[in-house]
Amino acid sequence: MLRFLFLFQILATSVFAQAAEPPKGETDKKSRDYLQKQLEKTPEKFLETVAQIILGFGQDGSIDERGIENFIGLERAKTRAFHMRRMLQADIDADGAITMEELRILQQVSSSRQRGVLELAHRMADIDQDGTVSSEELWQQSRIKSLQTFDHIDALGWRSLMSFDENGDGKVTLDEIIRVATQTKEDLI
Repeated sequence: MLRFLFLFQILATSVFAQAAEPPKGETDKKSRDYLQKQLEKTPEKFLETVAQIILGFGQDGSIDERGIENFIGLERAKTRAFHMRRMLQADIDADGAITMEELRILQQVSSSRQRGVLELAHRMADIDQDGTVSSEELWQQSRIKSLQTFDHIDALGWRSLMSFDENGDGKVTLDEIIRVATQTKEDLI
């Protein structure tokens, strides 16, 4: 039953991710609301995060759509790498596949909580249920996890950062964000 649910999860996530991901330049009211809610809830944290994104992925103190796409891509890549690394540390013979025997060796030196995480990750990734997670299965599972962790709603929300572009130059600066944040704060008072 667990296998069926997992296989369904893989298919649903893949189809959902392909079908539900809107075009990269698209923003709408819901996605702008995503950032607006973050701004209203914790303005300092929001501004800190946006500053890191603008200064880290933009140029000359501003960010454009390409910079935002780079941020989204890197967040997803970090999640994929995290999930792959967790399993690959059990690949003792370095053949790119993780057998149950290799997993058991890693579990022996892991905490009780980590043993459970590793066991479940192995079972979920072993799509064909042959007891070995192939490199293809590992890649597929890591991709699914990255899309679940940073889904299309998160991506749309961060793409809507472009809606804060007050002067229409195709770039958003920290000053433009701060002006919106200041206005929002005044509206809340």
